[in-house]
Amino acid sequence: MAGDSRLQLLIERRDRARDQLASPGDLRPGSPVENQRKCGKPNCHCARERAEGHGPSHVPARSVKGRTRSVRTEPEDLDEVRRQPGE
Repeated sequence: MAGDSRLQLLIERRDRARDQLASPGDLRPGSPVENQRKCGKPNCHCARERAEGHGPSHVPARSVKGRTRSVRTEPEDLDEVRRQPGE
């Protein structure tokens, strides 16, 4: 019957979706953001007015209770971080 095959198809689709959700893989919260930073040393080149700073460094940034939180990402890990889905 056509209704039985349609029901079976829906059940199979549901089961595949459930299995995908059960093993999401490697997730990392936030989105990678590139930034320049100043180190705070008074004799460093970054201390001059309008100096760029050190970097770029890449951090996955996310909002937690209205505040931005980030964790430094090594440059060699950046491609992997970009491939991973965020929150």
